[in-house]
Amino acid sequence: MRPHRFLHILLVLVFLFGLSIRPVYSAFSTSTALSPASIVVRYGSTSGSVSNLDQIDQSGSDDTPSAYVSFSSTDTPHFSESVFELPSAIYAGNVSDALLQINYFGSDSTEKWTWSLYNWKTGFWIPLGNNVGVPVNQWTSLVFRITSISSYISATNELRVRFQSDSQNSAAKMDYEALHVTYLPITATATRLTATAFGTKPAYTYANTYTPTLTFTPTNTFTPTNTFTPTPTRTSTPTRTPTPTKTRTPTPTATPVGGMGLLFKNPDNPRYFTDGIVVNGKYRSVLLTGS
Repeated sequence: MRPHRFLHILLVLVFLFGLSIRPVYSAFSTSTALSPASIVVRYGSTSGSVSNLDQIDQSGSDDTPSAYVSFSSTDTPHFSESVFELPSAIYAGNVSDALLQINYFGSDSTEKWTWSLYNWKTGFWIPLGNNVGVPVNQWTSLVFRITSISSYISATNELRVRFQSDSQNSAAKMDYEALHVTYLPITATATRLTATAFGTKPAYTYANTYTPTLTFTPTNTFTPTNTFTPTPTRTSTPTRTPTPTKTRTPTPTATPVGGMGLLFKNPDNPRYFTDGIVVNGKYRSVLLTGS
């Protein structure tokens, strides 16, 4: 069976009777806490690692610098942004609710600190809450509810929380900062497809088609061998066949017939006489010239 014919049959079988892995949204929501991936300072300064905001370590009047991040300013109000990243396993459209939780410490009740969330659709910072009425010189946990959370998630699954003061020479500390998001998880389940009869042959569209780049492989150039020039065959000059020399038959020696000596006058020519001789055993007449 040809490979392409086998592949076609296999695709038809899978289409008609195979199992398809489809994402199915769970009926039960779940929650997770997102810690800041980084802090971007616009005005003022910070001290301490962003990883110090991953968990609550301070309470009461604790003061462990290695456990928190300090925010301050001198000539201008403080502005900084905590950047959160939504995991790829969480579909932004499935996030239904969110909370911002902070563990805050402030030493001046006259300083107002505000937390805002950036709206990617409108381009504005939306205030979530502030420290008004919070006790000073002790760690306090604050929680702010977020509505319409999808507006605050960028196309790259990013969320930004701004922390700002309203006065110069301000100072504050945070031991914990997290976004608690509630969402519907996606579970991959196998769903059997129902065979459907088609009147015409179904068309298959492949998402990515690989077009191989043809690589030219030069073939060996045939080098002709020396052309054989045949040596002309010398045509032999025909030997001239000698004309046979006519062998002259020697004139037989006449043997006179002794005792005959007969002479006859030639009736046609009276000047000749005929005499008889024996030549090779036979009698011959001989013309003799007469006077």
